[in-house]
Amino acid sequence: MLGADGAGGAENAVAGEADAVGEADEAVGEADEAVGEADETVGEADEAVGEADEAVGEADGAVGEVDGPVGEADEAVGEADAVGEAWSQLGGGARMGKK
Repeated sequence: MLGADGAGGAENAVAGEADAVGEADEAVGEADEAVGEADETVGEADEAVGEADEAVGEADGAVGEVDGPVGEADEAVGEADAVGEAWSQLGGGARMGKK
């Protein structure tokens, strides 16, 4: 049988281990909280990437809308160049200045 001093020492050891377990639980709780905050940050970053992708898509659409008229204008310039070249070969340029 343990004496009074032995029982007190055992109680102190158990209390010390209980404190250590409590501190470990607290550390785990803080780590869980940090993981939760990191997950939230990752979620916000994913959302920002999604918004950036959407903006890029809209910009691509705008470029496509401009490309159409630019292509048509290029085609019209090519046709005008062809008409001018044909007119020049026919001597129309010299006749244009005469009345």
